[in-house]
Amino acid sequence: MDIEALISQVTVFSDRAQITRRAAVQLEGGAQELVIAGLPAALDENSLRASGSGTVAVKILGVESKLRPLEKTPHQEVREVQAQLEAAQDEGGEIKQRADILYQREKTVRELSDSAAKRFARGLAEGTTSLESIVQMLDFSQAQQENINQQRAALKEEERANSEKQVMLGQRLKQFQSGTKRSEMGVTISVESAGAGNFDLEVIYTVPGARWQPLYDARVQLLPPDSPDGLLEGKLQLSYLAKITQNTGEDWNDVTLTLSTAQPNLGTLPPKLAPLYVDVFRPAMPAMAMAAAPMMKARRATPEDEDTIGSMLDACIAAPQSVAAPAPIIAAPEAAKVESSGAGVSYELPRRLSVPADGEAHRGTIAMHEFPIRLDYQAIPRRTEFAYLRATILNDSGLSLLAGQANIYRDGAFIGAAQMQKTAPNQEFKLFLGPDEQLRAKRELVRREVDKNLIGNVRRQNFGYKIEVENGKAHRVELTILDQIPVARHEQIKVKPHHPAPPPETDDLGILTWKLNLTAGTKHELHSDYIVESPREMNLTGLTE
Repeated sequence: MDIEALISQVTVFSDRAQITRRAAVQLEGGAQELVIAGLPAALDENSLRASGSGTVAVKILGVESKLRPLEKTPHQEVREVQAQLEAAQDEGGEIKQRADILYQREKTVRELSDSAAKRFARGLAEGTTSLESIVQMLDFSQAQQENINQQRAALKEEERANSEKQVMLGQRLKQFQSGTKRSEMGVTISVESAGAGNFDLEVIYTVPGARWQPLYDARVQLLPPDSPDGLLEGKLQLSYLAKITQNTGEDWNDVTLTLSTAQPNLGTLPPKLAPLYVDVFRPAMPAMAMAAAPMMKARRATPEDEDTIGSMLDACIAAPQSVAAPAPIIAAPEAAKVESSGAGVSYELPRRLSVPADGEAHRGTIAMHEFPIRLDYQAIPRRTEFAYLRATILNDSGLSLLAGQANIYRDGAFIGAAQMQKTAPNQEFKLFLGPDEQLRAKRELVRREVDKNLIGNVRRQNFGYKIEVENGKAHRVELTILDQIPVARHEQIKVKPHHPAPPPETDDLGILTWKLNLTAGTKHELHSDYIVESPREMNLTGLTE
């Protein structure tokens, strides 16, 4: 007997979905087969199970799935799939054009950097170019390359999603155009009932092609202090959202949707450890290395270490400060029901949703919470003169905030996006809220000298920097200044810092940190000096300053 079982509940994981279908069946008594047709061909047969309850005693004797062809191909569906495929192909062409433009931009930046480096080298030798100009050029080139890398990563994500969509639509269209019959999965449930009666059947299975990602809307309202001695305050309203996409082959219409952080793709077995072997290092013979050298492809060297200060600055959202209208009152949605288990956390959304199998992103709201925030500023004068407003937030929502993109609004105006890190309950997280032009920190090279008095065969180079800090705001601010000195990576190179008062905090990576409390309208001056000692005949890199 063919029955209609509608999708009533869906649990979405990071790479698949668990589907629950239900049907009300009138049993006649005795043994019979219940057949559900039209299920996705990619259904995981190992996940298939059936259960139910009713007014009579029922035994489920077995559950069997089988692929079967469709008997006819609706022309309207062909036209719809063709139109969707053409739109996806056009979108893919646009993505490729943007990638080509990005490639040309990167090529231009590299050519300009190489040309400028040669020109600056000549100018430095002739005394017509300042070291500060070289630093600015290098910082500009690095900033441009980092921006290009970010855009390339975003394009790759778009290209991946578009490629999956084209493959899916292409396969469906190929089945139509080739004249072959499409396949669908049919499930047969064998039951035996003690007599006639009503039976509520439930069938559960998993399918690939579905996922969800966390997304946040962070709306910050700033509250200026009442007096010049006060500090800036504010509050944060965080909307915890979910971006849901699916290409499972079946639409989810008006279903109860649950989002799970469990990872069934990891399987049930822990990973195995492979042996670790310690052996004597055997370098290649010089003659062999020389013979192999022409066969090796040349490549540009890449840095091994992450630029810590650059990463901190990239986390800041570069948007001009503006005075915006007060944020509108946002309707508070119902919060999701949260359940935690050893395998992960599940969020059952408060409203039933419909998510078509179109590969597009659809949003659902998990929760909304208002946090008190602590505000201060951070400046990295080696990269920019502006200080950036920073919010420190304690996660007192009781929810685990997963890593994801946060769209940041400041006083009702959108200022950019940032990446939120995973934050457990009662842990703190930080968000940067853009630059403030009224708070500046300017860094300047004031001394570079080579000591002419050699001690043995040691050459000493002296560097001195001045950082001028100015608080142009009408109230007191707490400001953190970050700078850096070189870190030696050779045993014969020594870097000796010398910091007049106030001394900064220093870590092993050469990062210098000053924490200042500046009253309204005041200026402050910091100094960062260091000496680099090395053998006279040794050529050094990394001293572009």
